[in-house]
Amino acid sequence: MSIIETILSRAMSDDTFAEQIFTDAETALAEYNLPADEVVKFKGLSRVQFDAMTPDERKSMSVGSMETMKKAWKDAS
Repeated sequence: MSIIETILSRAMSDDTFAEQIFTDAETALAEYNLPADEVVKFKGLSRVQFDAMTPDERKSMSVGSMETMKKAWKDAS
């Protein structure tokens, strides 16, 4: 499991951690030592977007950009 998948899995099962990601991603993710560009992806993700994502879309965060995911969410609507 990648670090991104670990974080997303934790966010799906730990509401406190998930909320911290959406309000203060840098602090929430500090223990994972993510590159800055990965933290930016989380900072650009809202709780509503996260809750609306399918598991495959959540996994794609590790390889895709936020813009690509946002387009996918719009197309799925």
